[in-house]
Amino acid sequence: MSNNAEEVNAEFMAKSKEWAKTDKVERSKRNAVSVYLDDELALALNRLRETVRQHNEAAGLPPMAPSLSWLARSLLRDKLGLVDSKAAKHDAPGSV
Repeated sequence: MSNNAEEVNAEFMAKSKEWAKTDKVERSKRNAVSVYLDDELALALNRLRETVRQHNEAAGLPPMAPSLSWLARSLLRDKLGLVDSKAAKHDAPGSV
């Protein structure tokens, strides 16, 4: 095989692995939904996150707080009445 053919083959193999990863993610997330937050919701979530952080700090815990995405998902699930089996097993670090 010439150097050019080897380069093309190596590039193809690298791209194939990348595509396989993407396809795997898409297959496992078929029922997933993306939610975009507007400025008002992001601000409210930031305030809630800061409240959690301050509460933890006042209680003598490390001042950790859940991520905005975790807060958004958990609040949405709660309002919709959905149970998240993962959250039941593993609570978010720093959450109250």
